[in-house]
Amino acid sequence: MTHRFLEDERFVQAAYREIEGITLNNIFTQSFVQGQDDSDIQLSPHAAFVTAVNIYHSKGLLEESYIYRAVEAKTSKQIRDLVDEMYPNVKEYLEQAN
Repeated sequence: MTHRFLEDERFVQAAYREIEGITLNNIFTQSFVQGQDDSDIQLSPHAAFVTAVNIYHSKGLLEESYIYRAVEAKTSKQIRDLVDEMYPNVKEYLEQAN
């Protein structure tokens, strides 16, 4: 491994360790996708949405194709529709988590 590779990995992993102190409502709330159907979602909540899809994929709950679809979803309606499609796959996990 090169020094460069380690810096990239450290950059991402260190940020994820900081999640504990972050209020998740600052990252993503329902209000971010309650706009008009064709309104673009802001970049930060979009990144949070894509990350959530990736986490569910990593847990074996969603197929990898959903990550790509999450990246491509840019409007409120696209994200809501994708959540509706994915929800049955994560419903049991979410119910156990709460």
